[in-house]
Amino acid sequence: MGSYEPNVLGLHDMHGNVWEWCNDEVKNAEGGSFRVTRGGGWGRVAADCGAAYRGGGPPGDRSSNLGFRVALVPVATAASDGKNTERMNAGDSVPPRSGEGPNNTSPVVISPNDSLPATFKNSIGMEFVKVPKGTAWLGGVGSHPGTTKGDIEEDFYLGKYEVTQEEWEAVTGLTPSYFSRTGPGANAVKDISDEDLKRFPVEIVSWEH
Repeated sequence: MGSYEPNVLGLHDMHGNVWEWCNDEVKNAEGGSFRVTRGGGWGRVAADCGAAYRGGGPPGDRSSNLGFRVALVPVATAASDGKNTERMNAGDSVPPRSGEGPNNTSPVVISPNDSLPATFKNSIGMEFVKVPKGTAWLGGVGSHPGTTKGDIEEDFYLGKYEVTQEEWEAVTGLTPSYFSRTGPGANAVKDISDEDLKRFPVEIVSWEH
């Protein structure tokens, strides 16, 4: 991953590579729950890899072209003084604040007037970039801007890259990917170095797990 230049926010591989699970939920005609996927995957045509294209499936689906990236969002909480604050709840994936080390593992309470660092790296080496609050116009094609307004009310962090096989294994101890040394697609990556294969996106992971 990261073979191509990032977008203007500093995010790599937002289109193609693997589909990315999203938290958005869609109900089918029978009332069943589907989770949205975006970004397109290596097995799809270019038109399916645009920002406006939406895929999806049951949250238990697994595929060799389906992965994800981590998002950290503020969660409203009540401070001891009764004032509204925001808390980044993400285990060890929190940005260091003044006086704290880079691998701090406690949730960090952030006052409404605090600004988040532009980037940070967590204890297992995952890199994050800040997506600033503002307004996005969705659904544009080519040089034509989109017409669907999307308001981002708070700054949040998004993984600079999709979650890699190395990162997934560091957290879970498992290597589920099709394109791995032990997966069904091992022959397809036999000429890839171990160091490069660690940076392949993890796949065969569901929205549930």
